[in-house]
Amino acid sequence: MGLWLLNNLDTPTLAILIVGGVVVLSLVACLVTRRLFPELINGVTNDVSRTVLELFGAIYGIVLAFVIVTLWTELEQVQAVVTSEATDLAVISRNAHSFPDDVQKKDGPSDR
Repeated sequence: MGLWLLNNLDTPTLAILIVGGVVVLSLVACLVTRRLFPELINGVTNDVSRTVLELFGAIYGIVLAFVIVTLWTELEQVQAVVTSEATDLAVISRNAHSFPDDVQKKDGPSDR
């Protein structure tokens, strides 16, 4: 099912479907919880919920920091590869100028 969604839906539609599905699921869970446990509406467990939310916020911050560091490291690696490739291309271009003009103007094996 997951591969079918990835292969048949474009990215914005898939993002809307996933985000909308999570929002609808959260709203349904909230309504069911309020109906089953009406005493939670009065805020009796407010201290506990605040602590749990702070814990989730801290965990989210740590995970976000790890994601940012990983992406930054990958960006630096990509920049190093691009720099290396550009240097190699400049060397090839400079070395090509050492050949005579008629050899420089040949496109490749098809000119033989």
